[in-house]
Amino acid sequence: MDEVAELEGAARRGFVSLATGELVGELPGDLDWIGDAIVGPPGSPSEGVVVVHDFGRIVALDGPNSELARWDALDGHVPLILSPSFDGTQVGVGDQLGGAVVVDLAGLRDGRITDPVLLEGVSDGPTHSTLVLGELTVTSGGGQQIRVWDAGELVVDVETNPGRTAALVALADDEILYQDEGGVLRRLILDDERLAELARTRVQRVLTPEECERFALDCA
Repeated sequence: MDEVAELEGAARRGFVSLATGELVGELPGDLDWIGDAIVGPPGSPSEGVVVVHDFGRIVALDGPNSELARWDALDGHVPLILSPSFDGTQVGVGDQLGGAVVVDLAGLRDGRITDPVLLEGVSDGPTHSTLVLGELTVTSGGGQQIRVWDAGELVVDVETNPGRTAALVALADDEILYQDEGGVLRRLILDDERLAELARTRVQRVLTPEECERFALDCA
């Protein structure tokens, strides 16, 4: 996703692409400020789509003046940080109540506008990062844990450094990067076969049942 910056002036309030310097979206007049904003990358189904929230509403814009859709915060779930999926088709946003909201960006372009999907109770505190990778949703929040969800079911739960909330970055459609204790960057691979193969090349012994369970590996 291209990063965007807020532009405010007497006549115009909107977003400028940091990559091109061009105006990519104007702030709707009823939004008081920008909590966070992203724009769809070139070549993706959401190319040029700007998604913004003001801590109360999530708004999608197609170009500088065209509003595609908007949604109010669901049941008090105040949105925080917007995170694009690796392929640019969806955007995830954590909220203050430990939930996560997923918006289908690809559907906005072809008329399949659907309500955001709300996942409740994904974090023990506010959910700071929400990444959508294929059928999986990855979250991190105040509980200092990275959790992977499949259709609302918890499938992976990784504890990180207490006292630090892990920021998530998508490296591929099955791999994320996060910061752990002491500034160490760690990869989390979500493809079982790839992870099992990597583990077997790194460990010169048979994996224990506890390791297989912890990393959700099929060690049969």
